[in-house]
Amino acid sequence: YVERRFKIKGEIVSKVCVICEHPLRKEIERVIDSKKESQTWKGVLKKLEKKFDLEVKAPQVLMAHKRHVK
Repeated sequence: YVERRFKIKGEIVSKVCVICEHPLRKEIERVIDSKKESQTWKGVLKKLEKKFDLEVKAPQVLMAHKRHVK
């Protein structure tokens, strides 16, 4: 739809969850679950990049992961 409507090439988005596919998935999930409701996702994103070399650009990726593993 995007390509037709706006005449631009869209990126192909992977259907594979980067967290589910990561060899340290359980540790990553513990970091995600450690976020308190009053905190933003920014700290979690930074921790994932620093500790696991996992660069997640948007917190929606983490929230989507939490939804589909329940």
